[in-house]
Amino acid sequence: MLSNCEQKEVRKLLRFLTLSDLLALTDTVTNKMIFITTEKEAVEAILHYSNSARELLRRRKLKREVLFHYLHESSVHIAPTSEKNILIQKTLEFWESETDTDTCKEEDEAYTDEMEAEEIQSPQPDNDQDYTVSESQALAESFVPWFYRMLNTCHNAIANESSSDHHSYGAQHFWVDCTLKLDFVTDGHRYEQHAGAEVVSRRLQSLVTEEQLIFNPNTTAGGISGQSNRHGLVVTMACGTIHRSHTCVGVFDQSFGLVRDPLMENNWRIRFTNLRMCAGNVPHTPSVESIREILAITDTKDS
Repeated sequence: MLSNCEQKEVRKLLRFLTLSDLLALTDTVTNKMIFITTEKEAVEAILHYSNSARELLRRRKLKREVLFHYLHESSVHIAPTSEKNILIQKTLEFWESETDTDTCKEEDEAYTDEMEAEEIQSPQPDNDQDYTVSESQALAESFVPWFYRMLNTCHNAIANESSSDHHSYGAQHFWVDCTLKLDFVTDGHRYEQHAGAEVVSRRLQSLVTEEQLIFNPNTTAGGISGQSNRHGLVVTMACGTIHRSHTCVGVFDQSFGLVRDPLMENNWRIRFTNLRMCAGNVPHTPSVESIREILAITDTKDS
């Protein structure tokens, strides 16, 4: 557990990371068990789940250059050629000296008072107020790559390349009473319905592990859509291509109903998901609009 002074300094240190490195560090610290959507959430997760300052500083994403720039900005003089272990030790000594000073204690108290004042003065979100379009879309564009990357790591070929990610997929990302609707479109339609976090999680996983499918979502803005309602439900739609071995076997579109769980630090969990897979040739990159056209044509042929 980081002390108040260490947390204050870690916040300063993390400013030297790029957003991609910050999110990667968050995944490492939390073992990819938390879905992060903003820079603020990433910082708070790192502070909360870091066991010790030394353990955090030894993380790969906190590179030697990052530690050096942080120490330089903190007016701690050290040779630019110093190895990372020396920089870590110097950083820990600096934090310890800061903790022992009255200045740090005063700053901690001032920082705490400032945060409490912000919490009191900040307007609380209105329960009847929708997520803005940009917020819903940003959530969708963050969720979609995260989910399919995690699901695809259950595939043998991908799991061998990234074994550390393999165990992050599971029922913990779904609400206990979540539902799944499946629609397989070939010459006709074949429907399935499933309920329960374990059942839904395993059925989706079986598409990858047993049927050896790999989902390749279109992660451009045209391939992802996010909408919300006033109750806090964010519906995310994704689409893309389906692959088996080195062959593209069709397209898919999938919607997710995402709701925050107040008992899991307000993280997003899947309330429901509907998946439709359409076998056949793929003339162009699927988009949210084009996938609807393809499926509409299929529905017309079946009627």
